[in-house]
Amino acid sequence: MDQNNAAFPPPPFWYKRGLKTPPNPPIEGEFSMFGRVFTTKEAPLRIEAENFVQMIPETELQDPATFNKETLLRLEYTLYQSALNLIKTLAESPMDAPGKFKDYEQIILNFYQLIYWMRPTQCMVEIKNRLRDQISEKEKEKQELKEVLENMLQVTSDIENIKLV
Repeated sequence: MDQNNAAFPPPPFWYKRGLKTPPNPPIEGEFSMFGRVFTTKEAPLRIEAENFVQMIPETELQDPATFNKETLLRLEYTLYQSALNLIKTLAESPMDAPGKFKDYEQIILNFYQLIYWMRPTQCMVEIKNRLRDQISEKEKEKQELKEVLENMLQVTSDIENIKLV
């Protein structure tokens, strides 16, 4: 293509000269770009819904690795209770149902936030399990190779013991 009609800009001058420099290391902490200050520390998801009520205290959301499952079970129980109350309200007085729908929505939003917050720990556990599986498969293959090697050594020793007549 013609230089004036190129789809992409030409490579930087140091690529033409063969001087490929490695990229700078990632910035730790805060940095400024386009007039705004950003941080490299990941912040947990905060749901910015209107009238959102966080049902899980901030003290329990400090570290996903030490999170106890009782909080999740309490939230699940609350969801069941809210669903039952909603069904009961729909059966008895449907005009009061919008308030119950709001309660149900709050619990679902809390579930979304909790699941998003626990995602890194979930990934870490999944990776550990996959690595353990790989190690056990390698150990199994190693044991099979040892058995084959022992059989080969036995066969070769039998061949050496045969006397030619």
